[in-house]
Amino acid sequence: MKTVKVDWLGDCEKCGMDSALIETNGNENWLYEGDVVTCCGCGHTGHVEILQCEPVAYAVWDELVEGL
Repeated sequence: MKTVKVDWLGDCEKCGMDSALIETNGNENWLYEGDVVTCCGCGHTGHVEILQCEPVAYAVWDELVEGL
């Protein structure tokens, strides 16, 4: 696995940053379902999901915990 930086998965739900680090076996243009996403702005985490009907990846952010 390697870490790549992308700015096309969607904005972070916590801070609004558009770039994220992804731990993947893919590359900047090809990610995999379940890859770990970490926001470059605040460190908030999530994972990649893929729409199977059109091969589009997007970030699903972990639930925000109030006060953190």
